[in-house]
Amino acid sequence: MDQNHPQNRAERECLTLQAQIKDFHAAQALLSWDLETLMPPAGYQARAEVTATLAETAHTLLVGPKAQELASSLLASQDPVTKVFLRDHARALRLPASLVAKQARVAGLAHEAWLAARDNNSWALFAPHLEETLQLKREEAELLGYEGNRYDALLEGYEPGLTVAALQELFGALRVASLALIAEFGIEAASTKTSAPVSSLAQIDQVVQLALARKVLALLGLDQSNSRLDLSVHPFCSSIHQGDIRVTTRIQSADWRVCFYSVLHEAGHALYESGFAPDLYRTLAADGASYGMHESQALFWENCLGRSLPFCQYLSQALPALGDGFTLFRQTNTFAKSLIRTEADELTYNLHIILRFELELALLDGSLSVKDLPEAWNEGMQSALGLTPPDHLHGCLQDIHWAHGSFGYFPSYTLGRLYAASLWESIPDFSEGILGGDLTAVKAWLAEHIHRHGRTMLPAQLMGGLGLSLSAEPFLGQVREKLVTINS
Repeated sequence: MDQNHPQNRAERECLTLQAQIKDFHAAQALLSWDLETLMPPAGYQARAEVTATLAETAHTLLVGPKAQELASSLLASQDPVTKVFLRDHARALRLPASLVAKQARVAGLAHEAWLAARDNNSWALFAPHLEETLQLKREEAELLGYEGNRYDALLEGYEPGLTVAALQELFGALRVASLALIAEFGIEAASTKTSAPVSSLAQIDQVVQLALARKVLALLGLDQSNSRLDLSVHPFCSSIHQGDIRVTTRIQSADWRVCFYSVLHEAGHALYESGFAPDLYRTLAADGASYGMHESQALFWENCLGRSLPFCQYLSQALPALGDGFTLFRQTNTFAKSLIRTEADELTYNLHIILRFELELALLDGSLSVKDLPEAWNEGMQSALGLTPPDHLHGCLQDIHWAHGSFGYFPSYTLGRLYAASLWESIPDFSEGILGGDLTAVKAWLAEHIHRHGRTMLPAQLMGGLGLSLSAEPFLGQVREKLVTINS
């Protein structure tokens, strides 16, 4: 390769620019992790300003004169990493840096207001911040442009290639099939459902639960050399670099499964972040193909593998106090209607997501006002699951996403579960290794087919390469099989 060729020089300069942008992203990720874990409460105002500055600077680098010069020079490039840069550059050009900074600043303050609203069970404390956030998201959507629904402009940032129309068709069929399964198997509200008692480790203390969680991370190859584990209100994974990945969890003293499966879920995200091909790091391609594909990796480990009978049998051998493998399989695959999304089983969970998706559509197009959102939420929960939240904590204040302005994000959770189910069906049978606690082959398969590509391939391309497509059928079939097994 001629390193002095103008095209090659431009590609090298483009990589340098991307590395600078990714460094700002890494700083934002670190500050976000700090905000959720260690930052004192009085730091919100200042942190919002710092975050706004970082977001504006990264955006300016992506759309500035140098970026425009490079984009013009590389317009015909077939390099996969360059194509990601061109895609991001074209989208970012439509948004002024001032709007990006304002959104980051508003999100920082909305986060604080959301926490206060939860502490006081007061929708009124959060509503004005959501109003401001919504106005900014509508402005963003109009600047980005769209052909069908305003929501499409925001959805593209999370799920490139998907549209509201496609989601409505997919979610509509999924809702009908899910409600049919709920009725067929008599799935009841959590408060009225009777089930086998959880093992004696249900109430193990925080120290033991965290030790168990660290064993999970080590089992997946995430140890203290490249990751750390902390506590937060809402579990998450934050990647600063492939050698610096932060995982958080939460402790529920009455049930070890909350901490254990939260860590297994976030470890799936961590494996994706640490599995990109080496030449993708510090480029814009070093990220998941979409939020849904990223979520698929977390849900693959949490639900497909982590709640499978072979893995439960391995756990029962490694920790005999948990009980026998089949009993553990039943206890980790309980199905009951719940008011809280993060506590929902994998079947009813999607109804929580579909409700949020429909509320977001209505909020963005103006057919639903912020002041009427709590009532609409309660009506939606009653329609979907026959449950009515007793307060805002169990209703419209339970999720942090709207405080962050993440409109368009919620569908990724269900898309991730559908992708995960398809991958679980297509992956070779590694049951023997799973039974022995050897997950190397599973990790290698996912790394080869999903992780290493980063954003250089879209979800449809990744799935198509495996002969798969986006469908609810594999997921519904796997859930039915579990329900039949645990009820036998």
